[in-house]
Amino acid sequence: MIIDAHAHFINREIIKNRVKDPEFLKTFQNPSIEEGRKMWLEAMDKNGIEKTVFIALDAGNEDFLKFIESSDRFIGTTNVNPIEEDAVKKLEADIKRGCKGLKLFATSSGFDVGDERAYSVYEYCEKNEIPIVIHFGVTIGRTSDLDLGNPLRLSKVVSRFPKLKFIIAHFGAGFFKEALLLMYKNENVYFDTSGTNNWLEYSPFGWTLKDLFRISLNAIGSKRILFGTDSHRMSEGYRENILKEQMEIVKELAGEEGVEDIFYNNAKKVFGI
Repeated sequence: MIIDAHAHFINREIIKNRVKDPEFLKTFQNPSIEEGRKMWLEAMDKNGIEKTVFIALDAGNEDFLKFIESSDRFIGTTNVNPIEEDAVKKLEADIKRGCKGLKLFATSSGFDVGDERAYSVYEYCEKNEIPIVIHFGVTIGRTSDLDLGNPLRLSKVVSRFPKLKFIIAHFGAGFFKEALLLMYKNENVYFDTSGTNNWLEYSPFGWTLKDLFRISLNAIGSKRILFGTDSHRMSEGYRENILKEQMEIVKELAGEEGVEDIFYNNAKKVFGI
């Protein structure tokens, strides 16, 4: 079986705070909780997915929380801006509703992950064994601040909170080299492999997806890499192509043990599933 460590459930109620274009919202898919549950479970069954980790866009969103609560195969993460005064309060409320992780959007939310105002959130997460997924690098948001997207901004934090697990999404989304440097002496930092990784088209090094896996496996081994698809709009279908491509690469480079780590064991351990 497989754990998909990075996906999204999104309907209009969930996305409305992120999108201001009313015409876009009118045409955006709007599955109910029950419809979403059914679509996702069918897709997971078809692809051998035991559990899926869903990434929230905002804290306290009832549609998202009710979706997570609708199946024990759904694992939720919440999302806060860690430098806001009520960040811990919002985080704690969603953890009590069953969320098992926290997602930070450093670039699109516009904060520095190394800001000491965020330390109260990190302290709460370390104390309660809540892993933190962070989107560094490029994103679909054109107003995002790439200067805040460098994983090296996390350098002091990972040393200060050595028991707190940080997962850098999408192989660093353009900051692959910097993410690996962060991982050099900090074993509490992980990669997730999710998404199209189309940022590779803008890399000057000519890397392929296979190169990312090869370099990562050589540098940090198979115990700190989590598989994910970043599937989100089920009207477009589950991203089976990402699952198949990454499975073939890992089988070739790391064998069955690597497959078990990356596609199941690591997510199970990190998220306490």
